[in-house]
Amino acid sequence: MRLLLNFIIPRHTLFVVAVLAVMLKIDIASSYNRTENSLLSMLHLEDNTEYAGGYNKQPTLSGDEFAAIPAFYAGLNPTSGVACDFDGDGYMDIATTNKEGVLISINTGNGFKTHADYNIAGLPVGIATSDVNADGYKDLITANIENDTISILPGIGKGSFGTGTTIHAGSKPICVIADLFNNDLYQDLAVANFNDDTISVFLGRGDGTFILNKNYKTGVSPIWLAVSDINNDNIKDIICVNAGDNTISIMDGNGKGSFTTTSSYKVGKLPTMAMTGDFNKDTYQDIAVSNFESDSVTILMGIGKGAFNVTDTILVDKRPRKKSHPKTITVADLNKDGLQDLTVGNFGTNAGVRGGNSVIIYFGDGNGNFINNQEITSGVRTSFIVTQDFDGDAWMDIVAINNGSDNFSFIRGNNDGTFGLSNVYAVGLGPHWSSTGEFNNDGIPDLVTANIDSTNISVILGNGDGSFLPYSNIDIGVNPHAVSVGDFNKDANQDVVTADIGGRTVSILLGKGNGTFEDPEKYFVGPTPTAVGVGDFNQDGNQDLAAALYGSRFISILMGKGNGTFDNGKIYYSGDNPHSITVGDFNHDKIDDLAVGNLGGTEVSVFLGMGDGTFNTAEKYDVGLWPYSVTTADVNEDGHIDLVGANFGSNDIYILFGIGDGTFNAINRFPVGELPSVVSIGDFDDDGHQDIAVTNELSYTVSVFIGMGDGTFYFGTDFIAGGRPTSVTTGDFDMDGRTDLAVSNWYTNDVTIMLNNFK
Repeated sequence: MRLLLNFIIPRHTLFVVAVLAVMLKIDIASSYNRTENSLLSMLHLEDNTEYAGGYNKQPTLSGDEFAAIPAFYAGLNPTSGVACDFDGDGYMDIATTNKEGVLISINTGNGFKTHADYNIAGLPVGIATSDVNADGYKDLITANIENDTISILPGIGKGSFGTGTTIHAGSKPICVIADLFNNDLYQDLAVANFNDDTISVFLGRGDGTFILNKNYKTGVSPIWLAVSDINNDNIKDIICVNAGDNTISIMDGNGKGSFTTTSSYKVGKLPTMAMTGDFNKDTYQDIAVSNFESDSVTILMGIGKGAFNVTDTILVDKRPRKKSHPKTITVADLNKDGLQDLTVGNFGTNAGVRGGNSVIIYFGDGNGNFINNQEITSGVRTSFIVTQDFDGDAWMDIVAINNGSDNFSFIRGNNDGTFGLSNVYAVGLGPHWSSTGEFNNDGIPDLVTANIDSTNISVILGNGDGSFLPYSNIDIGVNPHAVSVGDFNKDANQDVVTADIGGRTVSILLGKGNGTFEDPEKYFVGPTPTAVGVGDFNQDGNQDLAAALYGSRFISILMGKGNGTFDNGKIYYSGDNPHSITVGDFNHDKIDDLAVGNLGGTEVSVFLGMGDGTFNTAEKYDVGLWPYSVTTADVNEDGHIDLVGANFGSNDIYILFGIGDGTFNAINRFPVGELPSVVSIGDFDDDGHQDIAVTNELSYTVSVFIGMGDGTFYFGTDFIAGGRPTSVTTGDFDMDGRTDLAVSNWYTNDVTIMLNNFK
């Protein structure tokens, strides 16, 4: 069924193409050709593809307005980053490399703000920070892979940097580190040159200039360097990770700026990063290596004199045919037990493919073993992670830099060794759509999800404090695409209707008032129903249904009898692939009208109701490419209903302003993340004006826009949801009088609850 669906809906077809493209890259990389630099392409370190995952908007919110993980812009396809207090305010800031240069994000103590963006030629992919000119300000050093240079940006205070200088490195410099290699108190540099299998060591003069000391041969395709005192002689040594021959090299420093390769060790396939720490408290440095292609972390335990034993391989992803692709790793004491822990960032394969796009926390036991403690959705293609205390609470936090969604996610430590928030609730397979209801008559909002990868819906009952009971599944015998709530038999118990994309039906489930439902009854509507709206179209006091039939160009009407059963009504021409539907009174005649988003084109169709269950011929309005969803709200407070929706193809949301006579004009559009799907409306900041939340499927985020009450909105911020968030619904889940969000995550089979923290 899933394969069939892939070719029914355009977005699924797009993802099949994306999967094939990724498979092609992996196949090329498996037969590595040095000339084509296929490893670099596979790692997206030298890739000219433009991804539409991000948009450069300055957030106006701090990121703590919802109990969720905020995301901040990091530049186009960011690859790496470094943390430092660049502006001297006591909070660690972030510098990220991206396709255009380096972006500086200043930590305000309550979120991050873009401070400056510095253009650097040559595609910087590696970054380090140190005071290389001894003026008291931290400088930035980048490795620029396309023009074989190292750029040095001198810090001038207050988070800003002066005009940069460059020095020449080897072929395709990919990583740079700064440290004291010859004990003259001037910062030196070491650079990994990916294409000529060397490390260049530059000795600093203390004025921001350097002299090349020597080039050292390494293994094949050195990709990462780490500095540590490996043999306990109080002299800095270098660990070099070699991606091309699956090894790490140990380079013993002599304290005079020179190094000797003493040993090498086999690790996993396509190693990308190594970090050191004392994992078993024996005073010897140990090493953890992330292995991109073998989905593993290799643990090497130091045994003294710079030697190691490979003692363990941690499988990051044990699922068949799934690829997490761990690309980045850090070592730190995350739970304050005095033991070293691991944080692993998983690049994944593609946002349209399950697997990866996460951070995994492993707690160390002090004996060199690590236990998987927590996995957190971090963003799309997590390429680099930094662990630091960013919020000043003396506990480690995580910044995950996401190459595929052009942002970094800020994952706060919870002061107990856990990270993020325990606000994720499992549901059935492939929750594609969610709606808020009240199914057990306790006055507390509940949730229902339509699970497209199975043949059921999930009901999760709220506890009233923002938490939910474990889900229960109700089988409907066919794949549901969307779900709506109503009272179809007028018994004051809420019922559920699903649009069954796996059939030609809608399913009616009558609620019993205790959180359970009667067996589903099905009604034929036509090919490939994807959404269903609820209203009283003939003014008889009974709820009727309108279904969007994606597999045709029509919508179908079902007339309710008031006892939970329905009669077939008429069908109406809508446009190319009607996908979503909403109900409202657009012309103030107290009769329900319809608006339909036609996913196959650029139009929303508006049907004015006649009051007898029939509708006028649709009027169409251009809103943008592939309008995926549509909903109603009065966003400019003129007393007329407006239409708000998401354009799947043009990566924006649209607003059509209602005139009050059933017509609409003056469209506004706002850029959002990649593949926006469902919008939800509510007053999030309690200022009396309607705000907007939208799910961005391939950015793994929810974007929040704050309304001004006149039809204009300003970008609030993005929040990380789960894997492939497909819909968002609102409700006061913790009963505090504020509007919260619930996000259904297709790929991670769960719902993320974002409780409202607006002050």
